[in-house]
Amino acid sequence: MDLKGRKVVVLGLGDTGLSMVRWLVKRGADVRVADSRAAPPHAGRLARELSDVELATGLFTDETLQGADLIALSPGIDRRNAPIAKAIARGIPVVGDVELFAQALDQLGTRNPELETARILAVTGSNGKSTVTAMAGAMCRAAGRDTVVAGNIGLPVLDAL
Repeated sequence: MDLKGRKVVVLGLGDTGLSMVRWLVKRGADVRVADSRAAPPHAGRLARELSDVELATGLFTDETLQGADLIALSPGIDRRNAPIAKAIARGIPVVGDVELFAQALDQLGTRNPELETARILAVTGSNGKSTVTAMAGAMCRAAGRDTVVAGNIGLPVLDAL
């Protein structure tokens, strides 16, 4: 996915949201951020690191997503939220950090032999993901594998990449 010049709205400014903002800005996207909380966890870091990136707080509205070519959704934000659902209905693509990670890995793997041979174990589901992920990481380490555990369990996947 070519992100250069694309207008991207990142929803959520926790660990994953900040990671997506950094990733998208480095790839030339025109990024703005919205968080429903009055004081998002990483508002100060965003202001220090990427002062050109606009941050809006409060409830998401249609205006929040106006002009977006792409919506980057943090974990825990429901895509059924009315303004997000309307944007999806208008054909605006919605991605999460794992989607950005998978696309980047595909692109980078062709230029980096180390990534080309990387093995990825992905855990999905409704309950128990963190426990299963931690156990899988421990088992891989115990088997002598060079292992990075990332995702909505600590280290954001884009930071791991």
